[in-house]
Amino acid sequence: MRSGSRKASPAPGGRCASFHGPVTTDWKTEKGRFHPTEGLRVNTTVEVWIPAARPDDVTHPGARFLRMDEGRVVFAIGSGEYRFTA
Repeated sequence: MRSGSRKASPAPGGRCASFHGPVTTDWKTEKGRFHPTEGLRVNTTVEVWIPAARPDDVTHPGARFLRMDEGRVVFAIGSGEYRFTA
């Protein structure tokens, strides 16, 4: 983690405050697929936990795979907006 960055854990479909501004999360399901979207301000990092059997089951442009944990694929993301598909 870079100096000055913070970590936050937003609830699904919600928003939480971080030192650098709001962290937003939203999702929808369409044709049996799960589509979460995460939005982060500058110098903010979060872990995104996506229900999936393996990392290859998740499309995640720009996100960094961290690990599998309790039937979920865990990714790290930094500032910006990210759209996942599982």
